[in-house]
Amino acid sequence: MIKLSKNQEEFTVNGREYRTKKWSTITTMLEGKKLLLALAPSFTTMADMKLATSKDEPTLDEIVEGSDIEFLLTGAISQLSANFSDEHFESLCEKLLSNFDYRERREDGEFGDYEKITDWSEHFDEYGEDFEQVIVKSAKVNLYDFFMKQATVRSSIEKVLTVVKPLATQIEKNLNVDGN
Repeated sequence: MIKLSKNQEEFTVNGREYRTKKWSTITTMLEGKKLLLALAPSFTTMADMKLATSKDEPTLDEIVEGSDIEFLLTGAISQLSANFSDEHFESLCEKLLSNFDYRERREDGEFGDYEKITDWSEHFDEYGEDFEQVIVKSAKVNLYDFFMKQATVRSSIEKVLTVVKPLATQIEKNLNVDGN
């Protein structure tokens, strides 16, 4: 179930103007919890390796510098895929795309009246080029903007990025060396 706030967000994509009501705080918190529970095992796998203390256990830094990086990624992606179900993905997409209206420019250059999008699948069959920008904007408005205002969440993301950025750099470096 989705609860909505009274606040609306408008944005333009490919000449069409979209409008949506933002999620309520409770809907945002519940979806944030679900996403955290899906993402946490991947991040804790990397954190465990970063903090490894056993002589037999390689640290994340050793993995990033060595050739075992594919095993780290395999573990992290396996954790993510096991915890981010098709049902959750479908539910998240439905929430992100719910309560949208859109309007197009008329021949005189002005926007017409808003029309409710009752079937987003049908809408994006006709305007497929809008899909990515609409769903990303909805995720930004409903999740990212809300959570980035929370100091605890923001600082946790900054900590995770200190681990993820060097890993991403090493992955890119390895891909360039391998030619893939």
